[in-house]
Amino acid sequence: MAQGRHQTYCKHNGSRSDRSPVSAASLTAVPTTSSLTTISPAQRATSTPTPPAPEKGKKKTASLPAAGPSKKKQKMVETKLTYEKTAEELEEETSQYIKEQLKPKVPPPREKVPLELGKKLLASLDNPPQPKSLPSDYEHTLTKAHKVRNVKKKCGKTITQLGTQQKELEPLRVPGLPLLHPTDVQLQADLQAAIFLSETRLTLEQATGQVEAEISVAPVLTPFQHGKPFVTEEEEKSLGTQMVNLHRWYLRMSNDEGKMFGVKYRDHDFFRGEDDFWVYFENLYHIYHRQAFDASIITIWVLQETQKSRKHGWHHQIGFMSPLLVNQKMLNKNYTETCQNMYDSLTRQNYKSYIFIPYNFGYHWILLILSVETGNLIVFDSMRNPKFVIQHIIDPLNRVWKKFVKNNKGPGQWRPELNVKIDYPCARQQGTDWCGYYVCDYLHIMTPCGKPTTEDMRMSQMGDECYSTDRINAVCEQLAGFILKEILDLRGEFYHDGHIHRGLPSSS
Repeated sequence: MAQGRHQTYCKHNGSRSDRSPVSAASLTAVPTTSSLTTISPAQRATSTPTPPAPEKGKKKTASLPAAGPSKKKQKMVETKLTYEKTAEELEEETSQYIKEQLKPKVPPPREKVPLELGKKLLASLDNPPQPKSLPSDYEHTLTKAHKVRNVKKKCGKTITQLGTQQKELEPLRVPGLPLLHPTDVQLQADLQAAIFLSETRLTLEQATGQVEAEISVAPVLTPFQHGKPFVTEEEEKSLGTQMVNLHRWYLRMSNDEGKMFGVKYRDHDFFRGEDDFWVYFENLYHIYHRQAFDASIITIWVLQETQKSRKHGWHHQIGFMSPLLVNQKMLNKNYTETCQNMYDSLTRQNYKSYIFIPYNFGYHWILLILSVETGNLIVFDSMRNPKFVIQHIIDPLNRVWKKFVKNNKGPGQWRPELNVKIDYPCARQQGTDWCGYYVCDYLHIMTPCGKPTTEDMRMSQMGDECYSTDRINAVCEQLAGFILKEILDLRGEFYHDGHIHRGLPSSS
């Protein structure tokens, strides 16, 4: 037992090489238990205590690490460089690397998705959010004009100050006529004079010469000259973005001796097969100076509305007749052919609810809306002409309608003759050449079918609050943007590529 303790002590106090040599006799002479008890206290204090024996089942480990760096030599693994290896070693290393890369990888454990989260994901996939639609050029221009007008309203005086109120008799309101005093209603001549005052915006004193009227002199418009700008540099600054871009395109094309551009439409636009028409640069000049619209410009606007109806899914409810085929000039030139064109267009669109017919007569534009289900013909006329003025188009339309009712069966019993409604409340024209602009505005407002959205109602209210010039500017900006994007652009739907397939029109 004592010998084992002595060996343990030697292990804890260093190797044998570090100590003085010990003879074999000294190792054999192990002190007994009785001799250990006779050691003096001084000797016990100077001697090193014997460490306790380790417990059974545990390895013998040193209680404290050896001080200083370890004297054991670490094995250095010598790695050969690539150029030092043999061909066999390189081949073996390459094959091992390939096996390591191509061995099947263990996929990570699948994470369990909560049931509620999965249901929410499937619901969002079934009902994706609607894409955000940007406002059109028409809406953007109208919104900008509305904001400018509100700013001007806040800056000015809105409350009449004390002593500035004008005490006058309340005028008599006559339907369809301007405000008249009770004494002016009796005479027909006074009625005509009142209409004159309303149209010229003059007061009675100014018309009779008692007060000098401030009549602004209209600027002299220079006629169109090919290759020269439509507007001056100062006037160009007040134009919208699309109007400026279209003007710059014209200047580039006029330098290349271009005089017109083509528009190509398909069978689903007017149901007359694939065809085209051409627009002269002079007609663009009229847009910049608010002059009368040509039939080609109105047709471009109609193509814009057909595209919008297809985009929003309204094309099954509304249809259009081409202004190039249905107008007074075509009726006078070939009455029978024009009536046949109207009948063919009506027959191929018999499943629709409304047919829009922009019509031109005597340098004036009106909009006719034919309700196929009810047999009503609604007239939008910015000049409020009486019925006999447009009787020349009502008669052929009635003739076409009777033939249509006879040869086609609808969902109900159709009216045998059209019911003309000419007193529909619409915006009244203020400019002499603005009838075409008003027709475009009517088409833009009346084209949406079904329940109007909040945005449509907001835009309609905004349009009623704005001046008529602001709405005209909005029409011009929208028209210029559509020409640039859909007609002049190679990717546009109505771009003319020079090829026309004049096949048979569709029968549906």
